[in-house]
Amino acid sequence: DTSLLFTGQEYFDALLGFVERACRTIRIESYIFDLDEVGEKLLALLERKAKEGVKVRVIVDAIGSPAWTSERMESIARAGVRARVFGRPRELFAAGYRMVLRGQFRRAFEILRKIQLRNHRKLVIIDDDVALVGSANIGRQFAEWRETIVVLRGPGVARLR
Repeated sequence: DTSLLFTGQEYFDALLGFVERACRTIRIESYIFDLDEVGEKLLALLERKAKEGVKVRVIVDAIGSPAWTSERMESIARAGVRARVFGRPRELFAAGYRMVLRGQFRRAFEILRKIQLRNHRKLVIIDDDVALVGSANIGRQFAEWRETIVVLRGPGVARLR
């Protein structure tokens, strides 16, 4: 079973509804997850669901979601939300620098090359039963954007994990 959403607001409304009804797992992967009132509303709901025993996992991109500081990550972790920031340039530079100091120039180059690798995925999987896949990011500025989001339901959703 599939359906389509066409604006950021439709996506966000559907996302909140699916998260609210989640019973087992919530997985969110988003390039941009702003921590404005829209993102904070979703995070508050995710924290509540984690406290209710739902397994909540979030991955955001370091360049697309720069507001995700260590302090913010620690606060949501205390609520039970496991979150990761993909590809922090500072960490990649530090790792590359360490390799250069050790004389491992090829390895340093391989690490520094990863700076251009970004996680542009926008994927939400709820209870392995519903998935939202498409172009929508999370944040107030995207509410009126024209997007295309496919809502998938059924046993095939688990394969997206």
